[in-house]
Amino acid sequence: MAATIPELPLLSLSPDEQDLITALRTDLMQHRCRLELLDSYFHGEQLVRDLGISIPPQLQGLHTVIGGPRIGVEALEQRLELEA
Repeated sequence: MAATIPELPLLSLSPDEQDLITALRTDLMQHRCRLELLDSYFHGEQLVRDLGISIPPQLQGLHTVIGGPRIGVEALEQRLELEA
């Protein structure tokens, strides 16, 4: 007994749907660099090179990673979680 695979209709997008996908993709690409920067801040991967304070010459090579955004976002997210 041979298994048969049913034929499916071709799936395609309407011109309006294609235009919407193109617009969304364009919008995403315009904001991609900024979103990646914000994501790196959230994950604590972005080095902060200048804290805006006077730093002694001995500490000029010190690079700081700050994870504050993640702490704030996760605290808010935990308060907003709904228990099921």
